[in-house]
Amino acid sequence: MKTIAQPLPNGAQRPSTTATRALGAFDPTLPEDGALIIAEVLRDQFTALNDDIQTRATSAELGAAVSGLTAQIEERVRDRMRELGVD
Repeated sequence: MKTIAQPLPNGAQRPSTTATRALGAFDPTLPEDGALIIAEVLRDQFTALNDDIQTRATSAELGAAVSGLTAQIEERVRDRMRELGVD
């Protein structure tokens, strides 16, 4: 990263060491308030967000999983009630 020797306009701050961290995971604290936006950091943030979105389950998949678990629980409760002689 290139270092700028002259003062930055409008009170902007130079990127901190967190802005130059190893790239990879989404970090909601970047870019920091008042920091210059570094294209590499911004691209990394968008790429990490896209990857995160692609790996998350859809609401339909989550709904199906919950329904399946609910049915299993209800079946086990009914079986246990039969074993105990409770109707």
